Amino acid sequence: MREKRLPILSMDVSSKKCKKRGKRTSSHKKKSKKDRKIDLFSNLPDYLLHQILSHLHPKDAARTCILSKKWKQIWTSYNVLTFDVRHFGYRKKALKEHYKNVMDRLLSKDEDQIFSIQKFSLCFTNDTGLTVSHIKDLIVATIVRNVRELEIQLLSEAFSLPSCVMSGSSITALHLYNCILPSSFINLPRLQNLSLKNMTISPFMLQILINGCPVIEDLRLIQCAGLKTLFIGPLDRLRRVDIHKCCLLGEIVIEAPGLETFWYYSDKKRLCKMTLSACIGLKELTLDYPRMTDYMFHDQVMGFQKLEKLVLSSCNGLKRIRLFGNNWRKLVIRRCRNLKEVQIDAPNLTSLEFHGQRMPFFFRTRPSLKELLLASSSKAACNWDIWGDEACFLHKFLDYIDHDKGLKSMSLNQQDIVIYEDVRAMLLPLRHITKPHSIRISPCFQDLLDTALKESFWSPNLSIMSHCSSDFPEIIYKELNKGKTKPQCCGCFGNKCWRHYLKNISAENWIFESSEWSKDSAIKWQKTTLTLDWKH
Repeated sequence: MREKRLPILSMDVSSKKCKKRGKRTSSHKKKSKKDRKIDLFSNLPDYLLHQILSHLHPKDAARTCILSKKWKQIWTSYNVLTFDVRHFGYRKKALKEHYKNVMDRLLSKDEDQIFSIQKFSLCFTNDTGLTVSHIKDLIVATIVRNVRELEIQLLSEAFSLPSCVMSGSSITALHLYNCILPSSFINLPRLQNLSLKNMTISPFMLQILINGCPVIEDLRLIQCAGLKTLFIGPLDRLRRVDIHKCCLLGEIVIEAPGLETFWYYSDKKRLCKMTLSACIGLKELTLDYPRMTDYMFHDQVMGFQKLEKLVLSSCNGLKRIRLFGNNWRKLVIRRCRNLKEVQIDAPNLTSLEFHGQRMPFFFRTRPSLKELLLASSSKAACNWDIWGDEACFLHKFLDYIDHDKGLKSMSLNQQDIVIYEDVRAMLLPLRHITKPHSIRISPCFQDLLDTALKESFWSPNLSIMSHCSSDFPEIIYKELNKGKTKPQCCGCFGNKCWRHYLKNISAENWIFESSEWSKDSAIKWQKTTLTLDWKH
Protein backbone atom coordinates (compact mmCIF):
# COMPACT_ATOMS: atom_id res chain seq x y z
CA MET A 1 0.00 0.00 0.00
CA ARG A 2 2.81 2.37 0.84
CA GLU A 3 4.62 1.64 -2.41
CA LYS A 4 1.51 2.42 -4.38
CA ARG A 5 0.79 5.64 -2.53
CA LEU A 6 4.31 7.11 -2.86
CA PRO A 7 4.13 7.96 -6.55
CA ILE A 8 0.67 9.38 -6.07
CA LEU A 9 1.95 11.66 -3.30
CA SER A 10 4.93 12.66 -5.39
CA MET A 11 2.66 13.56 -8.27
CA ASP A 12 0.52 15.67 -6.01
CA VAL A 13 3.56 17.51 -4.66
CA SER A 14 4.99 18.11 -8.13
CA SER A 15 1.63 19.33 -9.41
CA LYS A 16 1.38 21.74 -6.52
CA LYS A 17 4.89 23.03 -7.28
CA CYS A 18 3.97 23.47 -10.94
CA LYS A 19 0.89 25.40 -9.99
CA LYS A 20 2.94 27.64 -7.72
CA ARG A 21 5.50 28.20 -10.45
CA GLY A 22 2.73 29.00 -12.91
CA LYS A 23 1.27 31.53 -10.50
CA ARG A 24 4.69 33.07 -9.99
CA THR A 25 5.36 33.39 -13.73
CA SER A 26 1.89 34.83 -14.40
CA SER A 27 2.25 37.33 -11.56
CA HIS A 28 5.74 38.22 -12.86
CA LYS A 29 4.29 38.87 -16.31
CA LYS A 30 1.59 41.04 -14.82
CA LYS A 31 4.17 43.01 -12.85
CA SER A 32 6.35 43.42 -15.93
CA LYS A 33 3.37 44.74 -17.87
CA LYS A 34 2.56 47.14 -15.09
CA ASP A 35 6.15 48.32 -14.94
CA ARG A 36 6.13 49.24 -18.61
CA LYS A 37 6.00 52.98 -19.27
CA ILE A 38 2.78 54.15 -20.85
CA ASP A 39 2.88 57.00 -23.36
CA LEU A 40 0.06 59.09 -21.98
CA PHE A 41 0.76 62.07 -24.23
CA SER A 42 0.13 60.08 -27.41
CA ASN A 43 -3.32 59.15 -26.14
CA LEU A 44 -4.37 62.77 -25.82
CA PRO A 45 -6.78 64.29 -28.36
CA ASP A 46 -5.32 66.06 -31.37
CA TYR A 47 -6.39 69.52 -30.31
CA LEU A 48 -4.52 69.17 -26.99
CA LEU A 49 -1.37 68.03 -28.78
CA HIS A 50 -1.69 71.02 -31.09
CA GLN A 51 -1.93 73.22 -28.01
CA ILE A 52 1.31 71.71 -26.68
CA LEU A 53 3.08 72.35 -29.98
CA SER A 54 1.91 75.96 -30.01
CA HIS A 55 4.02 76.70 -26.90
CA LEU A 56 7.24 75.33 -28.43
CA HIS A 57 9.83 76.90 -30.68
CA PRO A 58 9.38 75.89 -34.35
CA LYS A 59 12.59 73.82 -34.23
CA ASP A 60 11.49 71.99 -31.06
CA ALA A 61 8.03 71.45 -32.51
CA ALA A 62 9.52 69.87 -35.63
CA ARG A 63 11.65 67.51 -33.54
CA THR A 64 8.55 65.93 -31.99
CA CYS A 65 7.85 64.06 -35.24
CA ILE A 66 10.46 61.41 -34.30
CA LEU A 67 8.82 60.50 -30.98
CA SER A 68 6.18 58.14 -32.35
CA LYS A 69 3.84 57.57 -35.28
CA LYS A 70 1.13 59.54 -33.54
CA TRP A 71 3.40 62.55 -33.12
CA LYS A 72 4.41 62.32 -36.78
CA GLN A 73 0.76 62.50 -37.81
CA ILE A 74 0.17 65.39 -35.42
CA TRP A 75 3.08 67.30 -36.93
CA THR A 76 1.69 66.87 -40.45
CA SER A 77 -1.70 68.19 -39.33
CA TYR A 78 -0.32 71.01 -37.17
CA ASN A 79 -2.19 74.24 -37.83
CA VAL A 80 0.60 76.71 -36.90
CA LEU A 81 3.05 77.17 -39.79
CA THR A 82 6.25 79.26 -39.65
CA PHE A 83 8.51 79.82 -42.68
CA ASP A 84 11.35 82.03 -41.51
CA VAL A 85 14.60 82.31 -43.48
CA ARG A 86 16.35 83.68 -40.40
CA HIS A 87 16.21 80.19 -38.85
CA PHE A 88 17.94 78.45 -41.75
CA GLY A 89 21.50 78.82 -40.49
CA TYR A 90 24.14 76.54 -41.95
CA ARG A 91 21.48 74.15 -43.32
CA LYS A 92 20.12 76.77 -45.65
CA LYS A 93 19.81 74.66 -48.81
CA ALA A 94 18.30 71.63 -47.08
CA LEU A 95 15.74 73.70 -45.22
CA LYS A 96 14.79 75.60 -48.38
CA GLU A 97 13.97 72.33 -50.12
CA HIS A 98 12.06 71.05 -47.10
CA TYR A 99 10.06 74.29 -46.86
CA LYS A 100 9.28 74.14 -50.56
CA ASN A 101 7.90 70.61 -50.17
CA VAL A 102 5.70 71.68 -47.28
CA MET A 103 4.50 74.71 -49.26
CA ASP A 104 3.68 72.57 -52.29
CA ARG A 105 1.75 70.24 -50.03
CA LEU A 106 -0.18 73.17 -48.60
CA LEU A 107 -0.97 74.45 -52.08
CA SER A 108 -2.15 71.06 -53.35
CA LYS A 109 -5.89 70.82 -53.73
CA ASP A 110 -5.98 67.14 -52.79
CA GLU A 111 -4.54 67.73 -49.34
CA ASP A 112 -7.33 67.83 -46.77
CA GLN A 113 -5.41 67.22 -43.55
CA ILE A 114 -4.83 70.91 -42.86
CA PHE A 115 -8.42 72.08 -43.02
CA SER A 116 -7.81 75.30 -41.06
CA ILE A 117 -4.73 77.28 -40.01
CA GLN A 118 -4.42 78.97 -36.64
CA LYS A 119 -1.28 80.98 -37.43
CA PHE A 120 0.81 81.46 -40.57
CA SER A 121 4.11 83.36 -40.39
CA LEU A 122 6.13 84.04 -43.55
CA CYS A 123 9.52 85.80 -43.46
CA PHE A 124 11.53 85.64 -46.68
CA THR A 125 13.99 87.45 -48.94
CA ASN A 126 14.42 87.65 -52.69
CA ASP A 127 17.14 84.97 -52.67
CA THR A 128 14.93 82.41 -50.96
CA GLY A 129 14.21 80.73 -54.28
CA LEU A 130 10.47 81.41 -54.23
CA THR A 131 8.85 83.42 -56.97
CA VAL A 132 6.37 86.21 -56.26
CA SER A 133 3.54 84.23 -57.84
CA HIS A 134 4.39 81.21 -55.70
CA ILE A 135 4.28 83.32 -52.53
CA LYS A 136 0.97 84.89 -53.52
CA ASP A 137 -0.50 81.43 -54.18
CA LEU A 138 0.71 80.35 -50.76
CA ILE A 139 -0.97 83.33 -49.06
CA VAL A 140 -4.19 82.68 -50.99
CA ALA A 141 -4.10 79.04 -49.85
CA THR A 142 -3.88 80.14 -46.22
CA ILE A 143 -6.80 82.55 -46.67
CA VAL A 144 -8.87 79.72 -48.18
CA ARG A 145 -8.06 77.56 -45.16
CA ASN A 146 -9.46 80.23 -42.80
CA VAL A 147 -6.21 81.49 -41.29
CA ARG A 148 -6.64 83.48 -38.08
CA GLU A 149 -3.22 85.04 -37.45
CA LEU A 150 -1.28 86.18 -40.53
CA GLU A 151 2.26 87.59 -40.43
CA ILE A 152 4.14 88.57 -43.60
CA GLN A 153 7.66 90.02 -43.58
CA LEU A 154 9.86 90.85 -46.54
CA LEU A 155 13.43 91.66 -45.58
CA SER A 156 14.52 93.15 -48.92
CA GLU A 157 12.14 94.81 -51.40
CA ALA A 158 8.52 95.72 -50.79
CA PHE A 159 5.93 93.05 -51.48
CA SER A 160 2.48 93.70 -52.97
CA LEU A 161 -0.18 91.85 -51.03
CA PRO A 162 -2.91 89.95 -52.87
CA SER A 163 -6.32 91.54 -52.60
CA CYS A 164 -7.81 88.54 -50.75
CA VAL A 165 -5.86 89.49 -47.61
CA MET A 166 -7.96 92.63 -47.18
CA SER A 167 -11.19 90.60 -47.29
CA GLY A 168 -10.27 87.66 -45.06
CA SER A 169 -13.33 87.04 -42.92
CA SER A 170 -11.46 84.74 -40.50
CA ILE A 171 -8.38 86.92 -39.81
CA THR A 172 -8.12 88.12 -36.21
CA ALA A 173 -4.47 89.33 -36.20
CA LEU A 174 -2.58 90.88 -39.13
CA HIS A 175 1.12 91.80 -38.93
CA LEU A 176 2.69 93.32 -42.05
CA TYR A 177 6.31 94.34 -42.57
CA ASN A 178 7.55 96.11 -45.71
CA CYS A 179 4.39 95.36 -47.68
CA ILE A 180 2.24 97.33 -50.14
CA LEU A 181 -1.48 97.40 -49.43
CA PRO A 182 -3.78 96.71 -52.39
CA SER A 183 -6.13 99.45 -53.53
CA SER A 184 -9.24 97.30 -53.15
CA PHE A 185 -12.24 97.10 -50.89
CA ILE A 186 -11.26 96.39 -47.27
CA ASN A 187 -13.49 94.26 -45.08
CA LEU A 188 -11.94 92.55 -42.05
CA PRO A 189 -14.91 91.98 -39.73
CA ARG A 190 -12.99 89.92 -37.11
CA LEU A 191 -9.64 91.72 -37.09
CA GLN A 192 -8.56 92.63 -33.54
CA ASN A 193 -4.78 93.21 -33.79
CA LEU A 194 -3.22 95.24 -36.63
CA SER A 195 0.50 96.00 -36.87
CA LEU A 196 2.12 97.90 -39.78
CA LYS A 197 5.91 98.28 -39.83
CA ASN A 198 8.27 99.90 -42.33
CA MET A 199 5.50 100.70 -44.78
CA THR A 200 4.48 103.68 -46.89
CA ILE A 201 0.83 104.47 -46.38
CA SER A 202 -1.23 107.61 -46.89
CA PRO A 203 -3.64 109.01 -44.26
CA PHE A 204 -6.57 108.31 -46.59
CA MET A 205 -5.55 104.66 -47.06
CA LEU A 206 -5.06 104.21 -43.33
CA GLN A 207 -8.48 105.70 -42.65
CA ILE A 208 -10.08 103.24 -45.07
CA LEU A 209 -8.18 100.40 -43.41
CA ILE A 210 -9.32 101.39 -39.91
CA ASN A 211 -12.93 101.83 -41.07
CA GLY A 212 -12.82 98.29 -42.46
CA CYS A 213 -11.91 96.88 -39.04
CA PRO A 214 -14.91 97.63 -36.77
CA VAL A 215 -13.77 95.41 -33.85
CA ILE A 216 -10.09 96.37 -33.78
CA GLU A 217 -8.54 96.42 -30.29
CA ASP A 218 -4.79 96.86 -30.86
CA LEU A 219 -3.26 99.21 -33.47
CA ARG A 220 0.50 99.61 -33.91
CA LEU A 221 2.22 101.84 -36.49
CA ILE A 222 6.01 101.52 -36.58
CA GLN A 223 8.23 103.47 -39.00
CA CYS A 224 5.37 104.19 -41.37
CA ALA A 225 6.25 106.85 -43.95
CA GLY A 226 3.67 109.04 -45.67
CA LEU A 227 1.61 109.77 -42.55
CA LYS A 228 1.34 113.49 -41.80
CA THR A 229 -1.91 113.41 -39.84
CA LEU A 230 -3.55 110.55 -37.97
CA PHE A 231 -7.22 110.53 -37.06
CA ILE A 232 -8.82 107.60 -35.24
CA GLY A 233 -12.55 107.86 -34.83
CA PRO A 234 -14.74 106.60 -32.00
CA LEU A 235 -14.00 102.87 -32.05
CA ASP A 236 -15.73 101.20 -29.13
CA ARG A 237 -13.33 98.26 -28.75
CA LEU A 238 -10.00 100.03 -29.30
CA ARG A 239 -7.82 99.49 -26.24
CA ARG A 240 -4.22 100.18 -27.32
CA VAL A 241 -2.44 102.43 -29.85
CA ASP A 242 1.34 102.44 -30.43
CA ILE A 243 3.01 104.97 -32.74
CA HIS A 244 6.78 104.64 -33.16
CA LYS A 245 9.15 106.66 -35.36
CA CYS A 246 6.63 107.94 -37.89
CA CYS A 247 8.94 110.76 -39.01
CA LEU A 248 6.43 112.94 -40.94
CA LEU A 249 3.61 112.73 -38.41
CA GLY A 250 2.63 116.20 -37.21
CA GLU A 251 -0.81 115.72 -35.65
CA ILE A 252 -2.55 112.89 -33.80
CA VAL A 253 -6.25 112.93 -32.97
CA ILE A 254 -7.75 109.93 -31.18
CA GLU A 255 -11.42 109.86 -30.22
CA ALA A 256 -11.70 106.44 -28.59
CA PRO A 257 -13.33 106.63 -25.14
CA GLY A 258 -12.33 103.03 -24.32
CA LEU A 259 -8.61 103.51 -25.06
CA GLU A 260 -6.51 102.25 -22.12
CA THR A 261 -2.89 102.28 -23.39
CA PHE A 262 -1.12 104.85 -25.59
CA TRP A 263 2.58 104.73 -26.49
CA TYR A 264 4.18 107.48 -28.56
CA TYR A 265 7.84 107.30 -29.61
CA SER A 266 9.23 110.14 -31.72
CA ASP A 267 12.61 111.33 -32.99
CA LYS A 268 14.38 114.45 -31.76
CA LYS A 269 13.36 116.86 -34.53
CA ARG A 270 9.66 116.50 -35.26
CA LEU A 271 7.02 118.43 -33.29
CA CYS A 272 3.69 116.62 -33.08
CA LYS A 273 0.41 117.93 -31.75
CA MET A 274 -1.56 115.31 -29.82
CA THR A 275 -5.26 115.52 -28.97
CA LEU A 276 -6.32 112.76 -26.60
CA SER A 277 -8.96 114.58 -24.59
CA ALA A 278 -11.71 112.18 -25.72
CA CYS A 279 -9.83 109.17 -24.29
CA ILE A 280 -11.39 109.42 -20.86
CA GLY A 281 -10.57 105.79 -19.96
CA LEU A 282 -6.79 106.05 -20.49
CA LYS A 283 -4.84 104.10 -17.83
CA GLU A 284 -1.28 103.72 -19.20
CA LEU A 285 0.63 106.45 -21.03
CA THR A 286 4.18 106.15 -22.41
CA LEU A 287 5.86 109.18 -23.99
CA ASP A 288 9.29 109.12 -25.58
CA TYR A 289 9.07 112.67 -26.89
CA PRO A 290 12.07 115.04 -26.66
CA ARG A 291 10.10 118.09 -27.85
CA MET A 292 7.47 117.92 -25.10
CA THR A 293 7.39 121.02 -22.86
CA ASP A 294 5.94 121.63 -19.41
CA TYR A 295 2.88 123.35 -20.88
CA MET A 296 2.20 120.47 -23.29
CA PHE A 297 2.57 117.97 -20.47
CA HIS A 298 0.09 119.64 -18.11
CA ASP A 299 -2.31 120.35 -20.97
CA GLN A 300 -2.33 116.85 -22.47
CA VAL A 301 -1.50 114.49 -19.60
CA MET A 302 -3.01 115.81 -16.40
CA GLY A 303 -6.56 115.72 -17.74
CA PHE A 304 -6.84 111.90 -17.47
CA GLN A 305 -8.61 111.04 -14.24
CA LYS A 306 -8.12 107.24 -14.52
CA LEU A 307 -4.41 107.29 -15.35
CA GLU A 308 -2.49 104.67 -13.34
CA LYS A 309 0.89 104.33 -15.08
CA LEU A 310 3.07 107.04 -16.65
CA VAL A 311 6.40 106.48 -18.42
CA LEU A 312 8.47 109.50 -19.49
CA SER A 313 11.57 108.67 -21.53
CA SER A 314 14.03 111.15 -23.07
CA CYS A 315 11.62 114.05 -22.58
CA ASN A 316 14.38 116.66 -22.55
CA GLY A 317 11.98 119.57 -22.84
CA LEU A 318 10.52 118.96 -19.39
CA LYS A 319 11.89 121.04 -16.50
CA ARG A 320 9.29 121.31 -13.73
CA ILE A 321 6.14 119.19 -13.63
CA ARG A 322 3.51 118.27 -11.09
CA LEU A 323 1.71 114.94 -10.74
CA PHE A 324 -1.41 114.59 -8.65
CA GLY A 325 -4.18 112.02 -8.43
CA ASN A 326 -5.47 109.18 -6.31
CA ASN A 327 -5.28 106.53 -9.06
CA TRP A 328 -1.53 106.76 -9.72
CA ARG A 329 0.20 103.41 -9.19
CA LYS A 330 3.49 103.49 -11.14
CA LEU A 331 5.80 106.28 -12.34
CA VAL A 332 8.85 105.75 -14.57
CA ILE A 333 11.22 108.56 -15.60
CA ARG A 334 14.21 107.72 -17.80
CA ARG A 335 16.92 110.00 -19.18
CA CYS A 336 15.06 113.32 -18.87
CA ARG A 337 18.27 115.29 -18.57
CA ASN A 338 16.75 118.78 -18.06
CA LEU A 339 14.17 117.72 -15.48
CA LYS A 340 14.87 119.57 -12.21
CA GLU A 341 11.72 119.22 -10.12
CA VAL A 342 8.83 116.72 -9.92
CA GLN A 343 6.15 117.45 -7.35
CA ILE A 344 4.15 114.31 -6.58
CA ASP A 345 0.81 114.31 -4.79
CA ALA A 346 -0.17 110.64 -5.20
CA PRO A 347 -0.83 108.81 -1.92
CA ASN A 348 -1.49 105.45 -3.66
CA LEU A 349 1.77 105.40 -5.64
CA THR A 350 3.40 101.96 -5.13
CA SER A 351 6.19 101.84 -7.73
CA LEU A 352 8.77 104.48 -8.68
CA GLU A 353 11.61 104.10 -11.19
CA PHE A 354 14.13 106.81 -12.00
CA HIS A 355 17.16 106.79 -14.33
CA GLY A 356 19.25 109.94 -14.25
CA GLN A 357 21.76 112.08 -12.39
CA ARG A 358 19.87 113.80 -9.56
CA MET A 359 16.63 112.85 -7.86
CA PRO A 360 14.11 115.63 -8.57
CA PHE A 361 11.24 114.23 -6.46
CA PHE A 362 9.31 116.20 -3.85
CA PHE A 363 6.34 114.46 -2.21
CA ARG A 364 3.46 116.52 -0.90
CA THR A 365 1.87 113.43 0.65
CA ARG A 366 3.68 110.33 1.90
CA PRO A 367 3.30 107.55 -0.71
CA SER A 368 2.94 103.85 0.03
CA LEU A 369 5.95 102.79 -2.07
CA LYS A 370 6.74 99.10 -2.28
CA GLU A 371 9.12 99.17 -5.24
CA LEU A 372 11.82 101.76 -5.85
CA LEU A 373 14.61 101.80 -8.44
CA LEU A 374 17.15 104.61 -8.64
CA ALA A 375 19.64 104.01 -11.45
CA SER A 376 22.30 106.18 -12.99
CA SER A 377 23.75 106.02 -16.47
CA SER A 378 27.45 105.45 -17.06
CA LYS A 379 28.06 109.19 -17.57
CA ALA A 380 26.27 110.12 -14.34
CA ALA A 381 27.72 107.43 -12.09
CA CYS A 382 30.02 109.92 -10.32
CA ASN A 383 27.04 111.96 -9.07
CA TRP A 384 25.80 108.98 -7.02
CA ASP A 385 28.73 109.19 -4.62
CA ILE A 386 27.43 108.28 -1.17
CA TRP A 387 29.82 110.76 0.42
CA GLY A 388 28.69 113.65 -1.79
CA ASP A 389 25.89 116.19 -1.44
CA GLU A 390 23.29 113.71 -2.69
CA ALA A 391 23.79 111.50 0.36
CA CYS A 392 21.89 113.77 2.73
CA PHE A 393 18.97 114.15 0.37
CA LEU A 394 18.96 110.40 -0.35
CA HIS A 395 18.90 109.60 3.35
CA LYS A 396 15.96 111.92 4.00
CA PHE A 397 14.15 110.52 0.99
CA LEU A 398 14.58 106.88 2.06
CA ASP A 399 13.64 107.64 5.65
CA TYR A 400 10.52 109.46 4.45
CA ILE A 401 9.18 106.65 2.29
CA ASP A 402 10.07 103.87 4.76
CA HIS A 403 7.44 104.81 7.30
CA ASP A 404 6.81 101.15 8.25
CA LYS A 405 10.55 100.37 8.68
CA GLY A 406 10.17 97.15 6.75
CA LEU A 407 11.78 97.89 3.39
CA LYS A 408 14.91 96.07 2.24
CA SER A 409 17.33 97.86 -0.09
CA MET A 410 20.08 96.92 -2.48
CA SER A 411 22.86 98.75 -4.32
CA LEU A 412 24.79 97.54 -7.34
CA ASN A 413 28.05 98.59 -8.87
CA GLN A 414 30.23 97.00 -11.50
CA GLN A 415 31.86 94.49 -9.12
CA ASP A 416 29.91 93.97 -5.90
CA ILE A 417 26.34 93.52 -4.70
CA VAL A 418 25.22 94.97 -1.36
CA ILE A 419 21.90 94.11 0.29
CA TYR A 420 20.73 96.12 3.32
CA GLU A 421 18.35 94.96 6.00
CA ASP A 422 17.57 98.59 6.91
CA VAL A 423 17.55 101.56 4.56
CA ARG A 424 19.48 103.57 7.19
CA ALA A 425 22.49 101.32 6.63
CA MET A 426 22.74 102.39 3.01
CA LEU A 427 24.26 105.72 4.01
CA LEU A 428 27.09 104.26 6.09
CA PRO A 429 30.35 105.80 4.76
CA LEU A 430 32.07 102.59 3.70
CA ARG A 431 34.34 102.11 0.75
CA HIS A 432 32.44 99.24 -0.80
CA ILE A 433 29.24 101.26 -1.36
CA THR A 434 30.71 104.29 -3.11
CA LYS A 435 29.30 105.20 -6.50
CA PRO A 436 26.57 102.55 -6.86
CA HIS A 437 25.20 101.95 -10.33
CA SER A 438 21.64 101.43 -9.12
CA ILE A 439 19.63 101.35 -5.89
CA ARG A 440 16.56 99.15 -5.55
CA ILE A 441 14.12 98.90 -2.65
CA SER A 442 11.52 96.19 -2.03
CA PRO A 443 9.81 94.61 1.01
CA CYS A 444 10.79 91.11 -0.19
CA PHE A 445 14.50 90.24 -0.04
CA GLN A 446 14.02 87.26 -2.43
CA ASP A 447 13.13 89.69 -5.21
CA LEU A 448 16.21 91.77 -4.47
CA LEU A 449 18.43 88.70 -4.43
CA ASP A 450 17.10 87.33 -7.72
CA THR A 451 17.35 90.72 -9.40
CA ALA A 452 20.89 91.30 -8.15
CA LEU A 453 22.24 87.95 -9.33
CA LYS A 454 20.41 88.29 -12.62
CA GLU A 455 21.77 91.76 -13.42
CA SER A 456 25.29 91.16 -12.06
CA PHE A 457 25.82 87.55 -13.11
CA TRP A 458 29.14 85.93 -12.09
CA SER A 459 29.65 88.58 -9.41
CA PRO A 460 32.31 87.32 -6.95
CA ASN A 461 31.07 89.05 -3.79
CA LEU A 462 27.73 89.58 -2.09
CA SER A 463 27.77 91.85 1.00
CA ILE A 464 24.97 92.01 3.58
CA MET A 465 24.54 95.01 5.91
CA SER A 466 22.38 94.22 8.94
CA HIS A 467 22.00 94.84 12.66
CA CYS A 468 24.49 93.18 14.92
CA SER A 469 21.93 90.85 16.53
CA SER A 470 20.00 90.09 13.36
CA ASP A 471 19.78 86.71 11.63
CA PHE A 472 19.24 88.35 8.24
CA PRO A 473 22.62 87.15 6.84
CA GLU A 474 21.81 83.57 7.84
CA ILE A 475 18.44 83.80 6.06
CA ILE A 476 20.13 84.94 2.83
CA TYR A 477 22.79 82.23 3.21
CA LYS A 478 20.08 79.57 3.44
CA GLU A 479 18.29 81.08 0.45
CA LEU A 480 21.46 80.82 -1.63
CA ASN A 481 22.01 77.20 -0.60
CA LYS A 482 18.41 76.22 -1.30
CA GLY A 483 18.40 73.67 -4.09
CA LYS A 484 22.08 74.22 -4.87
CA THR A 485 22.79 70.53 -5.51
CA LYS A 486 19.80 69.79 -7.75
CA PRO A 487 17.83 72.96 -8.49
CA GLN A 488 14.37 72.32 -9.91
CA CYS A 489 13.34 75.90 -10.64
CA CYS A 490 13.98 76.11 -14.40
CA GLY A 491 12.83 72.65 -15.48
CA CYS A 492 13.68 71.85 -19.09
CA PHE A 493 14.35 75.43 -20.18
CA GLY A 494 17.63 76.09 -21.96
CA ASN A 495 18.42 79.37 -20.22
CA LYS A 496 19.07 78.48 -16.58
CA CYS A 497 19.01 80.91 -13.68
CA TRP A 498 21.89 81.62 -11.30
CA ARG A 499 21.04 78.69 -9.01
CA HIS A 500 22.27 76.21 -11.62
CA TYR A 501 25.75 77.80 -11.73
CA LEU A 502 26.44 78.46 -8.05
CA LYS A 503 29.14 76.08 -6.83
CA ASN A 504 30.28 77.13 -3.37
CA ILE A 505 29.76 79.90 -0.77
CA SER A 506 32.19 81.15 1.86
CA ALA A 507 31.26 83.74 4.53
CA GLU A 508 33.17 86.41 6.46
CA ASN A 509 31.68 88.64 9.15
CA TRP A 510 32.77 91.75 11.07
CA ILE A 511 31.08 94.36 13.33
CA PHE A 512 31.51 98.13 13.46
CA GLU A 513 29.91 101.15 15.14
CA SER A 514 27.23 103.32 13.53
CA SER A 515 28.20 106.42 11.60
CA GLU A 516 27.17 110.05 11.62
CA TRP A 517 24.43 109.34 9.07
CA SER A 518 22.52 107.09 11.47
CA LYS A 519 19.98 108.66 13.77
CA ASP A 520 20.57 106.24 16.66
CA SER A 521 24.25 106.26 17.60
CA ALA A 522 23.84 103.13 19.75
CA ILE A 523 23.13 100.89 16.77
CA LYS A 524 25.84 98.42 15.89
CA TRP A 525 26.03 97.14 12.34
CA GLN A 526 27.57 94.03 10.91
CA LYS A 527 28.87 93.40 7.44
CA THR A 528 28.74 89.84 6.12
CA THR A 529 30.62 89.18 2.91
CA LEU A 530 29.72 86.06 0.95
CA THR A 531 32.25 84.97 -1.66
CA LEU A 532 30.46 83.19 -4.51
CA ASP A 533 32.18 80.51 -6.53
CA TRP A 534 30.53 79.93 -9.92
CA LYS A 535 30.62 77.02 -12.34
CA HIS A 536 32.14 78.23 -15.60
